[in-house]
Amino acid sequence: MSIGKTRARSQTLRAEDRVGPEVEGLGVADEVSAREQLADFAVPAERRTAETELEKAGLNAVIEAVPVPLLIYGADGALTASNSAARRLCALSGLLQWLESGAKAGAVPLSIRLRDARNRPIPTHRFPVVRSLAGEVCKNSVVHVHSLVSGLESSLRIDSAPLIDTNGNITGAVAAIFDITDLVRAQKQVEENYEREHAIAVKLQESFLASDLPPIEGFEYEQAYHPARDASMVGGDFCDVFRVSSAEYAIVMADVAGKGLKSAVYTAMTKYILRAYALEQSDPCTVLARLNDALVACTPHEVFVTLVYGILDTGRRTFTYSNAGHEHPLLRRAFEADIHMLEVTGRALALMEGSTYTGQSVELACGDVLVLYTDGITDAGSGAQRFGQDRLMRVIALHGDAPLAVLVSAIVREAQQFAGGVLADDAALLAIRAL
Repeated sequence: MSIGKTRARSQTLRAEDRVGPEVEGLGVADEVSAREQLADFAVPAERRTAETELEKAGLNAVIEAVPVPLLIYGADGALTASNSAARRLCALSGLLQWLESGAKAGAVPLSIRLRDARNRPIPTHRFPVVRSLAGEVCKNSVVHVHSLVSGLESSLRIDSAPLIDTNGNITGAVAAIFDITDLVRAQKQVEENYEREHAIAVKLQESFLASDLPPIEGFEYEQAYHPARDASMVGGDFCDVFRVSSAEYAIVMADVAGKGLKSAVYTAMTKYILRAYALEQSDPCTVLARLNDALVACTPHEVFVTLVYGILDTGRRTFTYSNAGHEHPLLRRAFEADIHMLEVTGRALALMEGSTYTGQSVELACGDVLVLYTDGITDAGSGAQRFGQDRLMRVIALHGDAPLAVLVSAIVREAQQFAGGVLADDAALLAIRAL
């Protein structure tokens, strides 16, 4: 190598030596700056993490202090918080593992069965918490849980609602769970008791509703009974027709206060005590006085009975009656436009021992129509707007010459229409025509 080339290479190496340290120094500075910036970001991030943990701990403390079982879910359906009351309740019902795995964690486990208040299966997407994660507020949702593992059955009431941030976004859901197992069991027991009582009451009612009534020589009659809107409650209205002598027939229309089994018992009692007294001595005044004292002795203070009892004499063609505080019987004379109201002759039965009753008698000519009824007809309607006797008399005047089945149907139909289609109270009706 020549002296010139050696000198040139030496100068090049010295130039590289000068450039190298400057480039290396620039890279170290950037790294130091990056580390400083990272440290600046890390401090608030760590602080925020600590604050979040502190907030979470505070929230958990608040949730734990709440006596109501609470479950908190995130937007993804994952369980984020719960208190020990909720965990105990869910563990007893067999729901704990499923709820802890997330409200949207697929189908309900095969080990449990979920049913709603109507005993229908509840699919996962209809579970209250899942519905709230979709934005729905669920109140008083009843969930019956049957654990196939333990065999236990429990009933829960779940109230759930979505958690919504200031921008209107759903960030999760909260659910409060209440154990109503004892309440549901008690309610079921009440319903079973009611069904038993109702079955007995229906049998009693069948015994005192008019059926297989005897024909009356020289007269025809038509009767009807319509239960109230709540047909499950047996009422105390009844009518009765029975023979007391060769030419005399007892006619009864009555209303026993109350509903249900007790009313049915007192109704049957009234019917058959009256029959017994009437077959001994049929005079209406005597029969009602004796019946009143018997009912005072056999019924509680809140029970009373309104009743019309009369004797239809087919030979004399007369109707002799006593009225114990009942609705006025109505008499339509043949070929007359006016309707006559027969008087009340004494107070309702079972109110006071020693009550006395007077009697009244009317003659019945060919074509005359006598109508007896309970207040289920005249009280049809609501508030101050009642069907009343005036409307009833107009219906009788309009249809009095029609067949009795048509007259009775017209009365019931008009009363129902006035009441909006359904009678609010029981109604019994009996129409008698002299032939």
